[in-house]
Amino acid sequence: MRILVLGVDHSILPPGCSITSDPGGDFEAVVASAAHIDTLSEDVPVFVLKSGGMADWAVKQKRPDVTLVSIDELQAELKKLVPNEVPPQISDLKKSLAIASYANKGGIGKTSSAINLALSLAARGVNTVIVDMDFGAPDVAGFFDVNPRRGLESLEETGVDNLLIKVRNNLWIVPGMTGPYQREMEASVLTRVVQELKNRFQTVVIDTPPAPWEKANLHNVFAMCDQVYAIVDQSKFSTQETAKYTVTLLAMGVDPSRIRIVLNRFNPKLMGIRQVEKAFAAGFKDKRNMPKVAVCIPEQWEDHVKDAYKGKSTSVEYWHKEADFLARQLVTESKETKEVKSRWRLPSFLKRKS
Repeated sequence: MRILVLGVDHSILPPGCSITSDPGGDFEAVVASAAHIDTLSEDVPVFVLKSGGMADWAVKQKRPDVTLVSIDELQAELKKLVPNEVPPQISDLKKSLAIASYANKGGIGKTSSAINLALSLAARGVNTVIVDMDFGAPDVAGFFDVNPRRGLESLEETGVDNLLIKVRNNLWIVPGMTGPYQREMEASVLTRVVQELKNRFQTVVIDTPPAPWEKANLHNVFAMCDQVYAIVDQSKFSTQETAKYTVTLLAMGVDPSRIRIVLNRFNPKLMGIRQVEKAFAAGFKDKRNMPKVAVCIPEQWEDHVKDAYKGKSTSVEYWHKEADFLARQLVTESKETKEVKSRWRLPSFLKRKS
């Protein structure tokens, strides 16, 4: 839920709210002090903090539609507007996908790729969750202007349902670690969370740290992924590192058929797509059915930075075709599973005789 906050300390808002100070932007509610009463919207619910004096009377005279609340009452009122909406458990007849982003170093576009894919899937009506497992630099919550009070570090104390935050239609996030320090998390905790989310969401998109093979607790997470997107660009360092992708992915248990390449910041004057694919395939002994470039995003770095500050993404349009590909997988796998179940019959010799 996105809230316009004017003249009020942000810390009094409930965890998981998306906060803006721009009256010209999009928001679903307003929390303000009495001093801002003349500038408040009339199209959304408005909450003004009580002062306990004549200012409260003046507020109701000018805007009888607003709700005067104390700090203690505010959280309860906001929760009435948006309950903790979490998708129900999905049927075992339906397919779910776990998807991870992967890069050998930072600054390649790993997090933006995870976010863009999730946005595109959600726009197609696919219930999607992004799990921020970039332990050292969790940025997913920041992109959506969410200031969580707890994140992955709380998983040993609470269930993942208590960490889910809805940020768009059909899109939730599980925030990364909060606080100044990284914490080592048990591999079993991370894999359990991914499986629990797969039971609830159609797609689980996992943002991971640079060089995730150095994090032993992430190896099993990658091994259980249905799709891994390896993010590369055309810089010399990136292309040299590309040949190492396959070795580390295979070492973590990723099947080559599940790897797809994302070529970010593509400039047609530099190395071509086929050369990138060839560099990537250098780590494979069997050169058949090598991973291909699935998404090619042109160079537009300045636009990307500007839009990120607005909670928007310049590159999401380049993910639409890939989102369609994944959505088709969900439909196809669901039908195949259903057909297998419908064909199954109890063997005749086990049937009760009348």
